[in-house]
Amino acid sequence: MDKNRWRAKRYDEYFYIDDRGGVSSATEILSHTSDHRYKIGNYFKCTADAEMVRDSFLYMLEIHAVNNSEPLISELTKCRSTKTLQ
Repeated sequence: MDKNRWRAKRYDEYFYIDDRGGVSSATEILSHTSDHRYKIGNYFKCTADAEMVRDSFLYMLEIHAVNNSEPLISELTKCRSTKTLQ
């Protein structure tokens, strides 16, 4: 793992964006779930950092919705099917 990125010590608290768009906390127990959150960047030292990333992501989705007539999921499906056809 990247030694320059912060990671909570075992049994310390970290924050992540949950599946409903809220910011939740978890205790680092070196589980697969914590590892996955860390690897994809959904792992924060404080709630303010998690909220900033969440708000930025929601803003990008909002811009996409305003600028495109098709839902984002349709675009992702097109991208994947185009990729697999090549």
